[in-house]
Amino acid sequence: MELTELNIPDGEQLDFQIALVDSPAIESDFLAFDKVKQKFQVESEDKRIVSGYAMISDLPILRRDDSGKEYHVVFRTDSIQKIALNFMRNGLTKNTNLSHATGAFESGVYVFESFLIDSERGIKAPDKFNQEANGSWFISMKIENDEVWKSVKDGTFKGFSVEGLFQESFASQLESIFKKYKN
Repeated sequence: MELTELNIPDGEQLDFQIALVDSPAIESDFLAFDKVKQKFQVESEDKRIVSGYAMISDLPILRRDDSGKEYHVVFRTDSIQKIALNFMRNGLTKNTNLSHATGAFESGVYVFESFLIDSERGIKAPDKFNQEANGSWFISMKIENDEVWKSVKDGTFKGFSVEGLFQESFASQLESIFKKYKN
């Protein structure tokens, strides 16, 4: 199956959002710090924090094009770093939507912690999470919106999905061209 590397174009990108979703493409649910005993980590109702991976480095993510053809996309460490730095540098922490309702930002929901896994610097995910590859992006959101918090507690939202304008890397484009002419 085809594997395509995605990256962001050079320069400032302001179109990034993080969606709260029911089925994250990276197949990594967040933990909700809440007293409801479901799949979520028990902590306290008053914190209203969800934490988890926004992006996992080198993880092939299944996609389907308009014709139904399946392929995988992957974000490499350097691409995820560019995305995370761009997100924070441009103050996009309030750019949160629900279930990919692009542009419909939800009030009272925002990123307040963000870091890249980096074993050389001793930066890792909290103990309750899988330790993913260096370069993976881990975030925490504060959810002050009562309706959104209710949806987290009832299991409607289970993870994060990063939205943005991504492009195929030059290496992936060359690989596709070589495969086409090799056959």
